[in-house]
Amino acid sequence: MTQIPGRWRKPSRSGQGQSNNCVEARLAETPQLSDSRHDGVRPVLPVTTTDYLALLNTVKTDPTA
Repeated sequence: MTQIPGRWRKPSRSGQGQSNNCVEARLAETPQLSDSRHDGVRPVLPVTTTDYLALLNTVKTDPTA
């Protein structure tokens, strides 16, 4: 799988410091998600834009998600 160049972004609620226990997103032609605990060779999950926006909507509206 080819990774799209771009900057990984952590959620604002993950704690802006040394927290490496969250899902990060990278946006380009295809949104990608990754687990920040795997800093070296990390698994990358490409998702559709529709699925990515649905995920964001769920997280924003359901604090238990």
